[in-house]
Amino acid sequence: THQRRTIYESLKVKDTKDGEIIASQLLEIAELVDTIQKYQEE
Repeated sequence: THQRRTIYESLKVKDTKDGEIIASQLLEIAELVDTIQKYQEE
């Protein structure tokens, strides 16, 4: 979670619309990866 937040903040520092869109997409991808890893661990 901390790493994900760092990625989001570092992109948001650019403070551009594109940067925020990219950041939100990375957040969604990161959450998908987390979900996949949880299923694999079970």
